[in-house]
Amino acid sequence: MLKQIKEFIENETETEDLSIKSKQGNLAIFRGIYYKVAINYTVYSHAKIAEELNQTHAMAVHWNIKLESIIEFDKSLKAIYLKVDKKFKPKKPDKVIIESPYCGKINRNVKYANICLRDSLMRGEYPIASHLMYTKALDDRKPKERELGIKAGLFWGLEADKTIVYTDYGISKGMGIGIEAANKADREIIYRKIENLKL
Repeated sequence: MLKQIKEFIENETETEDLSIKSKQGNLAIFRGIYYKVAINYTVYSHAKIAEELNQTHAMAVHWNIKLESIIEFDKSLKAIYLKVDKKFKPKKPDKVIIESPYCGKINRNVKYANICLRDSLMRGEYPIASHLMYTKALDDRKPKERELGIKAGLFWGLEADKTIVYTDYGISKGMGIGIEAANKADREIIYRKIENLKL
């Protein structure tokens, strides 16, 4: 990926009519854009890419600062940066709320919720299952504590991109509250089942 970014920027800096014509200036442009996009890339990518960049981190910081100052005075340079950023920066993972049963067969439902979390993670999502977290700190059998946990989960849900409802064991009352909240927030709701589920 980093090689592709380099090649793309080299082509762009050769074809664009840049106001900075000197060889040194073009090198600054190249390095500045390359390092800025490459570092942005690590935010959404994996450790291997970040490891490659660690060797050049100090230089990256230097050229990032240089790039920031050059961009202010060079519209064509800014256009190149936006092209590279659009072409190479991966889409941010979706933050999702997991809805699955908890009450009733608690041991089974906890195992199931963890399977749902894994399924979501393997799809490239960043999930949260508040009914797994808050039930460890609160007593779900006490109405006031249960209500508090639900409110906390709904609050975090305001930051989510989607609500994922796992329906292998039906839709519980608590799940219904989460679905209703997602509808009110105009948040996308996706219904799923686990393939070949075995518990």
